[in-house]
Amino acid sequence: YRRHGVSAQLLDATLARFREWGLREAEGFPPKEAPRAAGHFHGPRGLYDAAGFMVAEEYERQWRMVKSL
Repeated sequence: YRRHGVSAQLLDATLARFREWGLREAEGFPPKEAPRAAGHFHGPRGLYDAAGFMVAEEYERQWRMVKSL
């Protein structure tokens, strides 16, 4: 169900729950190249950019992105 904002809503809800739990930081690992359908579970980098994540590290195939909560 792509391009309907579902992933962004799920990420927002997850970040809200992390805050409730008292976590201070969230991280994600979006791939640098578009994966096959089965590999889309990390979400695209744009999803993390839009949510205010910053690149913490860059690896060969993915980024490590973090957001302070």
